[in-house]
Amino acid sequence: MHFAIVTFNEREAAAIEALFDQVVAKGGPWYRRGPDGIYAGSGARSLVLRHHPLNSQGNVVAATSLAQLFSEEEEEVDFIIFYGCAGVVDYSYLDSVFLVSQVSYASLGTVSPHSTGLGEHITLKNKWMCYTTPKEVEPLRSVTFPDVAGLGTLDIVAMTGIPAAHVMATDKVVKVSPSSSPPKPLAYGPPHNTYKKGDWLYADALSYTQNYCRLPLLVEMESYGIGMLAKALKSEERAIIIRVATDSLVDHSGSDQRQADLLVRFNLAVLAVVIAIVDRAWGLTP
Repeated sequence: MHFAIVTFNEREAAAIEALFDQVVAKGGPWYRRGPDGIYAGSGARSLVLRHHPLNSQGNVVAATSLAQLFSEEEEEVDFIIFYGCAGVVDYSYLDSVFLVSQVSYASLGTVSPHSTGLGEHITLKNKWMCYTTPKEVEPLRSVTFPDVAGLGTLDIVAMTGIPAAHVMATDKVVKVSPSSSPPKPLAYGPPHNTYKKGDWLYADALSYTQNYCRLPLLVEMESYGIGMLAKALKSEERAIIIRVATDSLVDHSGSDQRQADLLVRFNLAVLAVVIAIVDRAWGLTP
């Protein structure tokens, strides 16, 4: 089995390299496979982990990377694991690791001059996030990763004990807290709530998402691109996203070194996911 492990910045990449070094240093059955990989076993029971450091961030970059890895002819990839950091809305979830179960998108909006004449005012078009009146478009649907949500052939949360989270993916670094209460619907469902069409602040989007997702809420910039392309390729079960909650959105008082340390602390989560999948595939666990 072949696992590709993708990272987005140099601190995430260093954490995976540290994992490889740690595993190989313990001796067999793991060995180095070039500068960016390790392997164990041989023949039908061989296992290869190869690191793909992107050193670039964003939903488009992540989706492009996924397309390239799925289309490689030299060596077919069975699973792609994305390992990275994330901001967390609830401070109590800081310094924890999660599997991404579902991801929604919050980015399409307006940049206008600020009313004071100084700076810019950035808002989101809520029609892309929820059903609105008057209706113009269908809101962008969230993407679910079935093997994390327990809806696929695997239940990786149950297999590893790593909890699931919902990601609100953006194309910006968000440093605001959710609004004190979520936007109020004009009409309640079923089949769904309907809101007055308009512009939301990022604080409104956070509050809205936190209100309906019912899972720990993370914010980062890659999972929606990964999820949408995986869905288009009908490969949601082959893409797994692991996120370390390294930063609080509001109290963004951490440092690059602290982020790097947390990524190293939780890098064994990658190995836990790999081992759980391999054991199930090879019949070593029921």
